[in-house]
Amino acid sequence: LPSKKVPSDWILKDVRIDSNACPFYTLWCVSGVQVASSPDWLKHKLESIGLRSINNVVDVTNFILHETGQPLHAFDAKKIRGSSLLVREARENEFITTLDATKRKLDPGMLVIADSENPLVVAGIMGSVDAEVGEQTTDLVLESAWFHPGSVRATARKLGLHTDSS
Repeated sequence: LPSKKVPSDWILKDVRIDSNACPFYTLWCVSGVQVASSPDWLKHKLESIGLRSINNVVDVTNFILHETGQPLHAFDAKKIRGSSLLVREARENEFITTLDATKRKLDPGMLVIADSENPLVVAGIMGSVDAEVGEQTTDLVLESAWFHPGSVRATARKLGLHTDSS
């Protein structure tokens, strides 16, 4: 995608796709979010399918995944270095610490979502602790994407990381 000049108050300044394994990628930025416990009805819905409640933001993304089949990913916008995201293949000797607190070595060819410094998401599989939504989060970047299923499957298999999203 060509870069465009954006207003100075926008949360993200640049988003690019540098892989044919991602034909669709869209984001929505939301300011002034209050991360809290989810309402009881949402907690019960998630618990009924074997998921635990984390917080209102993460729970909503999990609810939408299980209702529609479309994974979403929420980033804490303030943790995105360089105010930019890039969909790209992992580089040689690159690592990510996924949300399950496991440090994983990425192989070239694995699709990631990265900021200006490091991968923040293993595309279609799991995010990292580096942009995790928590109690201090006030600004969100909400991602919805379509990654080639073969790419997601191959990466999940190599990493031994099979998630509801994958």
